[in-house]
Amino acid sequence: RPAALGAGDVPCSMAGLRRLARARSWGAVLLLAGELLGGKGLAPGVQLPPQAKFEYAAFRIAALLQTRAFRAAADELGRLGFLGVPATTTPRENTAPLSLRILEAEVLRVTGRQRQ
Repeated sequence: RPAALGAGDVPCSMAGLRRLARARSWGAVLLLAGELLGGKGLAPGVQLPPQAKFEYAAFRIAALLQTRAFRAAADELGRLGFLGVPATTTPRENTAPLSLRILEAEVLRVTGRQRQ
């Protein structure tokens, strides 16, 4: 059986996150997604685009669910704020992807919480 992958074994990127998730290295996914959400790899003064924030958060929440850290997953969702479709038309890059909404539904199900 090959050794488990760590966050330092993959590039600090979305491709690295995908590789870790395929290897089911959930602790490493948590670490790398947190680093990416913190802006690691970005040039000084450059902000993380909203869509990238959603994608990295989705990996982080999926890893928290896999490790049964349900309360932490709910807290992570709370930091993202409202994920539903706003009443007014907004640019697509500010809209949460379907995968994140599915994860939100799963977190709500396992924690017994209601959408606020």
